[in-house]
Amino acid sequence: MRWETFPRSGEVIAASAFYKKIDKPIERTVQPTSDFRTSFVNADAATLWGLEIELRRELVRNVSVNLNAAHIQSHVNVGEQQFSVATSTSRPLEGQSNETANLALQFVHPRWGTLLRVLCSYNGERLTEVGAFGLPDIYESAFKSVDFVVSQNVGVVRGVEIKLAGTNLLDAKREFTQGGEIQRLFDPGRKVSLSISYSPF
Repeated sequence: MRWETFPRSGEVIAASAFYKKIDKPIERTVQPTSDFRTSFVNADAATLWGLEIELRRELVRNVSVNLNAAHIQSHVNVGEQQFSVATSTSRPLEGQSNETANLALQFVHPRWGTLLRVLCSYNGERLTEVGAFGLPDIYESAFKSVDFVVSQNVGVVRGVEIKLAGTNLLDAKREFTQGGEIQRLFDPGRKVSLSISYSPF
């Protein structure tokens, strides 16, 4: 079910509610070995239901905002074959966060050839590997990210663009826990790049 309105050309405000049923979803599982090893199995079925909002509007001239956010509940029916194997028989779907959100603020000036975009995203805690044979499930902690892009066309030479980009400005870490303990920690680090490109078209 979806409600939407279009205030002006290129703009949208929308809200939706949904229910989905997935037949035999493929899930990543932890194997009971001395080293960390995963495999894939099919659960019997999964259901998802939730709410989503979407917004795309021009705030002032040349400045626009894009927003989408969702709250999703999921549940897996592991089935008879996996019931005796899976550690958790009542759990969310592997890979599905309860909350997700993305926000983009953008300034575009066609006459100047200038673009400035700031991207913010949030993903709530999610199950990443299903525990088996008594091994606990592995969850990734909530993750926030802020990126930006600035590009400028060089008027002196037609088709030349200078771009400055940065990712993970908050220097957020990717943390995974198993049974309440940190199972692994990944540090993607901050990245900043400067590039010059040329296109004759």
